[in-house]
Amino acid sequence: MDKKMKVTGGAALCLLFLASCSVEGGCISVTATQPVLLRPNPVEYPSQKPRPNPIIGRLPRGEYHFEESVDGKDFRAYRIRLPSGSSGYVIHTSETLGCANPERVGGRE
Repeated sequence: MDKKMKVTGGAALCLLFLASCSVEGGCISVTATQPVLLRPNPVEYPSQKPRPNPIIGRLPRGEYHFEESVDGKDFRAYRIRLPSGSSGYVIHTSETLGCANPERVGGRE
């Protein structure tokens, strides 16, 4: 296989099925308080027949490790571990960016 065409196993599965895919770990920078949801989909998603997705917490401004990134058809969600020990999902918006300095991530700034 040509080096330019080489794809990793996980990425190949994502491309093959074009469904929800996930990537383990990373960090995000939250520039404004974000709701933390029970499930990895936006609150009013899908628009035709929305599934209930309660807000289980709020993530204040700061940089955070995420355990998993989940890509849906129209959205990306990050699974975050809350201080209570439970985990929930933050939906990617213009207020959730990649970390500028992942080494100092730990919560609030």
